[in-house]
Amino acid sequence: MKEKEKEIQQKATELQFLEQHINTIQQHLHALNKKSQELEQLRENLTEINKIKKITPIISEISNNVFLKCEMKETNNFLVNVGANIVIEYTAEEADKLIEDQIKHINNSTEKIESQLSKLVTQMQLKQEELVNMH
Repeated sequence: MKEKEKEIQQKATELQFLEQHINTIQQHLHALNKKSQELEQLRENLTEINKIKKITPIISEISNNVFLKCEMKETNNFLVNVGANIVIEYTAEEADKLIEDQIKHINNSTEKIESQLSKLVTQMQLKQEELVNMH
């Protein structure tokens, strides 16, 4: 293989690697955005639950398509799984703050990843131009 053909092959391989890396990062960003939306919805749900009168009949989903009729007796405190099957009781305000902090953390991560993605896209464009100019 001639030297120029090897160089073209190498640039094409680098370009393919960058494309795969960009796709992986985009999938990660999508997952972060989805998680952020879920947490925002959770905050709204907690706010609505806090407005419910004591001893209110509700229907609770205990599994996919399986529901349970029950009564809500307390709306000011929430049990939160903090990991490793450890559950801690939080007030509504504490739970809201915890969720808000998680959203901030996700948003900060998203900003950093978007910046990294932008740099990779620029790199990919430069590699594409180099490859076109080699022909």
